[in-house]
Amino acid sequence: MVPAPSSDREIELKLMIDPADLDRLAKRLGAKRSVFSAPEVLALESRNFDTPDLRLAGRRVSLRVRRTGDQYVQTIKTASVGGGAHFVRGEWECPVASMVPELDRIGNPAALEALGLVLPEELAPVFATKVDRRLMLVEQKLRDGSKAIIEVAFDRGTIEVGVPQTAPKTRSRKKGKVEEISEVELELKSGAPEGLYLLLETLSDWATLRIATISKAERGYLLATGRPPGWQRANPPALEPDMPAGAAMAAVLASGLEQLLQNQAAAQDGRDPEGVHQLRIALRRLRSGLALFAALLPLEERTSWNERLKAVIAATGSPRELDVLVTETLAEVAVGLPDEPALAALTATAEAARSRAYAELGAYLQSHEFASLVLDLALWVALERWRDGATEECAAAQATPVIELAVALLDQRHRRVRKRGRHFSRLPDEEVHEVRLALKKLRYGVEFLSGLFPGKLAKRYAKAAAGLQDRLGRLNDQVETRHLLESLVETAGPGTDRAMLERGIGLVIGWQAASVAAERKRADGDWHAFTEQELFWQALDDDK
Repeated sequence: MVPAPSSDREIELKLMIDPADLDRLAKRLGAKRSVFSAPEVLALESRNFDTPDLRLAGRRVSLRVRRTGDQYVQTIKTASVGGGAHFVRGEWECPVASMVPELDRIGNPAALEALGLVLPEELAPVFATKVDRRLMLVEQKLRDGSKAIIEVAFDRGTIEVGVPQTAPKTRSRKKGKVEEISEVELELKSGAPEGLYLLLETLSDWATLRIATISKAERGYLLATGRPPGWQRANPPALEPDMPAGAAMAAVLASGLEQLLQNQAAAQDGRDPEGVHQLRIALRRLRSGLALFAALLPLEERTSWNERLKAVIAATGSPRELDVLVTETLAEVAVGLPDEPALAALTATAEAARSRAYAELGAYLQSHEFASLVLDLALWVALERWRDGATEECAAAQATPVIELAVALLDQRHRRVRKRGRHFSRLPDEEVHEVRLALKKLRYGVEFLSGLFPGKLAKRYAKAAAGLQDRLGRLNDQVETRHLLESLVETAGPGTDRAMLERGIGLVIGWQAASVAAERKRADGDWHAFTEQELFWQALDDDK
């Protein structure tokens, strides 16, 4: 459960909206009886500061001075942690005299620690924001009868880099970089975070909304530097042995949703292949979480979510396969054959196909279908909608302490891997692939649940499982490479030298064939190391 906000913590849900819908949504919400403050219209001008080497950005900290009328406020914010779809950030504010930071006004030890060693003379503006904000306070009734107070901000404006402050807007666009802002921010002022999502449910019925994946500060830094958006690995869920299984499932799914959101921008940008990779991991973690806690959910509900998530996996499949082909397989062969024209022609063809695949993925990630999936999933997870109308069996499973289910779940998945991998060294490629899929599900189960078991055995087991999975993944990539290369020839455009491509394909397949036998032998060793591991969930008393 996310704690209620404190004076140094901001809990906020950020939403993107079409500029044409912004005023209409604000007027409709402003007419509701739950709005107990008169809508306030503010003109906000902010500047974000950093050192020349962007040390604050490197620490994922922002330093801002904002002017509202004749008032100036300095704000330090940290990166969001553990909020699922909403932001949970450290936030410290103090009044200052002008648009210049005053570091000596910072007295909070946590704020100083977040900021790190920074001298005032090092700081310079990196970007500015100009926002017209319509602000109102909403009283949101919660499901237990209590209430949350939520500040709703409707923001229209710009993020600007290198724009002369006194230049006319039409000229400033030519001299600097400008990005439009059209957002709705729901900030929790009191009460439980559930209120943010209940209000979002209402607003989403009135307008098309997208959950924002990055803050204004992050957008400003990206605009200023031209760097690709960053990608993030998963943050494992924090589970306790006596936690009800339903709450544990909520934490697991929130962790997957958070990873999905954190990697959406990088995947859409496409310049760093790890963005799509981590997005796909998030999707697999979500599906694995649904499968792991299958007893807690009606079959129809679980099936529906699986199908929707599978559609996103399908949309990301081609970009990921081509990323592996270009950045790993072809790059590795090119080291041994640096001047081979056939390999260069094949790489150029693969690069062109990868660009097309990313263009299609970018359109999909901007689609209404994907936005609806993310918003629906965020509401379903945050509000734990699986409790609504749960069968007697599902409700009982949801209330069971998670530790009671964990042993059986891990044991079941481990036995499935052992069964699929019987006589491992003699298995054909298609059956090795089945072992890999079963192992992947087991590994996610271990990631989710191993924190419930003290000691080192879980880490050793997880390391052995990860090593085997990575090895089997490389073998699977080698098997799939032939099919992918053949599809490149089939889809190559007019004027392509197909004979040259065929020669390049032959070189790659030959190169891989020489390493498959060695990889299989290494996989046999990894399999043996995995099967020798002690089952940590069965050794609670001995695991010290």
